[in-house]
Amino acid sequence: MSKTVLLLLAVFVAMPSPALPSQGRIGEVVQKSLPLLERLAAEKSVIQDILVRNATPLPPTEVQKIQREWTEIGISDLERPYLHNGSSEEMRRYEPWIPVMLKCFVLDCRGNVVGTAPQCNDFVHGTMDKFLKCYNRGRGRVYLSPAGLDVSTKIYSIQVSVPVFCEGRTIGVLVATLSLE
Repeated sequence: MSKTVLLLLAVFVAMPSPALPSQGRIGEVVQKSLPLLERLAAEKSVIQDILVRNATPLPPTEVQKIQREWTEIGISDLERPYLHNGSSEEMRRYEPWIPVMLKCFVLDCRGNVVGTAPQCNDFVHGTMDKFLKCYNRGRGRVYLSPAGLDVSTKIYSIQVSVPVFCEGRTIGVLVATLSLE
């Protein structure tokens, strides 16, 4: 091995690794936040926004266009309605009660964003565990993602997915990214 490689290995090994959150911390954050997230998922504005989107789904070409702009451009005219609607306003209203909440977004029955506060990383979540395991083929259940470093905030966090119900059936999913720090 060259001296440069050995030096880089020595520096890497000597670097302190960030402390991973304990299971106790994860349990504490989830236990305190889950009842409020379930209440948020039951708010009329959240349910109404999802019902409207489920009744009038976006064409696949529009979904692709929004996803492309969402990830490449940032906030554009296509994204503003998702940041300023009833469900996103409700999410912002809950922020003081859930201080560990970094992001929150609501998904329709296809896994596409209906509302977000602030903007989440993707528009389309329909193939991700946070949607699939929570929506659970229409039999909603709470899903906790593995703890990890959030890409956008660089904070150790967990995503909690909560089903959104209307008249006893699952119509969508609310996802909250919660800080573990």
